[in-house]
Amino acid sequence: MWAMNKLVNIVLVVDDGGFPFSNGDYGNSIDIEPYEHLLELAKMYSTVIPIDITAGYLDIDRISNPKIVKLLRENTDSLPVWNHGLTHSFKGLPTEFLFYDSPEKIPESIQQEHLELSQKIFEYLELGRPAVFVPPGNAWEAGVTDRIAKNLGFKAIAVRQFEKTPLKQWICALGKAYKQVWKKSEYIDTYWRLGVGVSSLKRRINKYDVWKSFKYIQPPNRLVNYAVNRSWKRPQAPHHFFAHIQNFCNTGSIKHWSNIIKKLVQSQKERRFEK
Repeated sequence: MWAMNKLVNIVLVVDDGGFPFSNGDYGNSIDIEPYEHLLELAKMYSTVIPIDITAGYLDIDRISNPKIVKLLRENTDSLPVWNHGLTHSFKGLPTEFLFYDSPEKIPESIQQEHLELSQKIFEYLELGRPAVFVPPGNAWEAGVTDRIAKNLGFKAIAVRQFEKTPLKQWICALGKAYKQVWKKSEYIDTYWRLGVGVSSLKRRINKYDVWKSFKYIQPPNRLVNYAVNRSWKRPQAPHHFFAHIQNFCNTGSIKHWSNIIKKLVQSQKERRFEK
């Protein structure tokens, strides 16, 4: 199976793998095409594009398309599977391991069960046991979720340093830029990640999206950095940037994603040179 030492080739990770529809259980349908597009892009730039998958959508009784599992099995070097939870949601809310807008905590027993079952599903489908965990919505309970992940054999958790408040709320209260801020896990490696500025539901990428993504990948000045990351300080250099499987549905968007990935590869090389 895919080796951890290939992490060096990663610039982009794709969330929401396995979703049969744009919003998981409803919305525009998602077939095998975005996975084929990602494979094409990975080979084009000799890079690795992990797809973090919500295991419940690949369960044998709910599987949306067996061809997707076959494609992933046959291309683990280019499109390795990362764990994106079991259900992606809990109690009707869009996160599975921590609620952003509720003081209620998700029981440790539920977190344990969801992570354990998701790993069993991947193993049952001959996709191995993913080494990296990407909590849905980048929401995790420090000291609990990561401890459970370590005990289950995960090597790393891939998360944002911060979850931004909705733009309108931030404009009205500039002191409340973030819903949540995290430090590195004390239990497993932490792979910081940043978005490329493309909405999770956007299926057709255009030249404006490329221009905007470039500003997210390398803010040209402190003002743009403040607008993108809501801080005058730059965030820690990310291990990778992320997009969503929904963003790769349109064949005509591949040329634009090619430009974005080219920029990501260039940016990664520049960060290594700076070190």
